[in-house]
Amino acid sequence: MRIDEMICSFPKELKELLEGCSYEENKVGCSNTMVYKVISKDENDNRYLKVSSNEFENFNYEVDLLNWMKGKLPVPEVLYHGHSGEYEFFLMSEVCGKDSSMIDEDTDKVKVAKALGRGLRLIHSVPIKHCNFDQRLETKLKITEFNVQNGLVDEEDIKSTDPNITPEKILKELQDNKPNSDDKVLTHGDYCLPNIILDKDYNISGFIDWGRGGICDRYQDIGIGCRSIKSNLGEEMVPIFLEEYGLDKIDYSKIHYYILLDELF
Repeated sequence: MRIDEMICSFPKELKELLEGCSYEENKVGCSNTMVYKVISKDENDNRYLKVSSNEFENFNYEVDLLNWMKGKLPVPEVLYHGHSGEYEFFLMSEVCGKDSSMIDEDTDKVKVAKALGRGLRLIHSVPIKHCNFDQRLETKLKITEFNVQNGLVDEEDIKSTDPNITPEKILKELQDNKPNSDDKVLTHGDYCLPNIILDKDYNISGFIDWGRGGICDRYQDIGIGCRSIKSNLGEEMVPIFLEEYGLDKIDYSKIHYYILLDELF
């Protein structure tokens, strides 16, 4: 359904918050969630609206996590969360800047890679003693098992690199080759370039899309970050990202594992 047809389904409070605004669909990402940039009349108070009618995708977790991170990290502010009929609505403030995947001929890729390393170090430095958002490996493996059993994995996408691979084969490999160590930190969960917003001087403006954030091994983010940097900036930028992040020794087997794990989400 188009946004102009959906507006009549908005709860009263949401209608009042968005009165007089226009909408621009954001098609970045692979989720079934509909995402719109909400442009205010004077364009000085833009926001983002997520809409879902998918029983497997809801915003409760992300809303709670964003509220918990308020004051700890530069993240969007939750402005509204509610339901109406088959739809769930989630309105948040805009993080100003541009996402770090917006590369052109004037982009300093080295500065982007370094900013991504610093940004990840910032996320992983948040104390987790009172964090109850569980994204540990055992939790993630249960989710991947559910996704495989319910046909929620994009098989066409995973077969693009290997026509003989199946979700079941990936799941078995993940179950049989779990890492021996678990270095737990607060993770973003999907640390790819579109989710990291930079200002014009390559400083971190903020982090968006926290639906899979929570306590997990730091390599969850390192792996996805490496994959996204290779795809968007080039493989030669990966060592710069890792050096800026600041690990003494890199566990490349874990990087591979968490990239493979992401195939089932």
